[in-house]
This record gives sequence, structure tokens and C-alpha cells, in this order.
Amino acid sequence: MKKLRAVYIEWIDSYSTDGWNNISTAINNTSEIMVCRTIGFVVARTKKHITISHSFAWDDIIAGKTVCGIIHIPMKCIKLIKEIKI
Repeated sequence: MKKLRAVYIEWIDSYSTDGWNNISTAINNTSEIMVCRTIGFVVARTKKHITISHSFAWDDIIAGKTVCGIIHIPMKCIKLIKEIKI
């Protein structure tokens, strides 16, 4: 069974608020940065994005190569990628 590379990623995500806000509150909220942290397995990587899954299984008899819990993170949003040795 071929293993996928495990990584830890820190990335900046967009965020929103719900409901009505006055303009000064909306302006003051723009200074917030939403830093996300993801741990998973690298399924694919291009210049534009990285695709991570939280689980994978290689079963050539029943399902073949399968992954679960996919997230596509734009490379422009990534601040840190570290390989995890497992």
C-alpha cells in the first residue's frame, strides 16, 4: 500500500458575519484574520491549490484508491506547510 504524504498546514480563510451591522462595526471587523490549521494527506498539489484528505484507503479488490474528507486550499492562502512523519 502506497502511503500519501502527511502534512500540517496553516492557512488564511475568509469569514463573514450574519445579520445587520452598522458600517463602523463592519469596517472594524476587517482587521480580523481567520487562521486555520489542517492536518491531512496530500492528494494533489498544483501551483494554484493543494488537495488534502483526512483519510485514505487502498483496496484494489473492492474500491481501488479512495480518499475521504477532501479540502482544496488555494496556495495563495497558505502561510506554512510542514511534513509530518508517521
